[in-house]
Amino acid sequence: ADVTGADINTSYTSDPFTVSWAPRESGVQPPNIPISITGDGSPEYRIDGGAWTSASGWVGSGDTVEVRLTSATLVATSHTATLSVGTTTSDFVVRTQDDTTPDAFTLAAVTDVEPNTQVTSAAATITGITTAVSVSVSGQGSPELSTDNGVTWGTTGSVANDGTILVRLTSGTFEETRTATLDVNGVTDTFSVTTAAFSFTIAGQTGAATSQLVTSDPVLLPAGLSASAISITGAGSPQYSLDGGAFTSAAGTVSGGQTLEVRLTSAAV
Repeated sequence: ADVTGADINTSYTSDPFTVSWAPRESGVQPPNIPISITGDGSPEYRIDGGAWTSASGWVGSGDTVEVRLTSATLVATSHTATLSVGTTTSDFVVRTQDDTTPDAFTLAAVTDVEPNTQVTSAAATITGITTAVSVSVSGQGSPELSTDNGVTWGTTGSVANDGTILVRLTSGTFEETRTATLDVNGVTDTFSVTTAAFSFTIAGQTGAATSQLVTSDPVLLPAGLSASAISITGAGSPQYSLDGGAFTSAAGTVSGGQTLEVRLTSAAV
């Protein structure tokens, strides 16, 4: 039987087989017929457990023959010995094991993204393998992977040499980093996504009358803002209001999606 998954540069011997042939119609059976061997890996044969040889010779009916050769020095490579007995030939094939450990790969980080946004990595190309291997992804932000350029997504799959993988996840709140780990048959790298810093702007007002209570235009806070502390300080007894509620100067909490207004009393001069 042929051998697969062989170690490199290693001698392998075939199963023994018995040579036989039918007598001729005349009833006269030749005592011996020629035997020879060719192929890769310095192939040899032996008869009835005798000495190994690569030289042509003779074999008789009922003799037992074995074949051996040395496997390749490279992974996923076949060496073949072809044994000829009379006019019949047979091959003994030894194939070295596949390389299932990919080269290192990189998933570039992404920064300054909006909160709660699905972000997809640049494609990572997988090299250094000779057969398809399993892939998986885990981590934060419900990560998924795609091995068909984004047509389908999941948490597991397989990839062949020179195949590409995309990873995606959903970003967190402001200034949060979420990380997904891509595992390609034991070789890993991480895809990290960092959201932007939170900021907002309250438009100033000019030309206000003196000593008047002035209220800002409302500001809608971004939806990605998690519950955060809010406080107010400054001249003119400033206060704030959330969602049209009562104005206050006390510290509190605010979340994304709320409307913020600020008011203060303008200067007396």
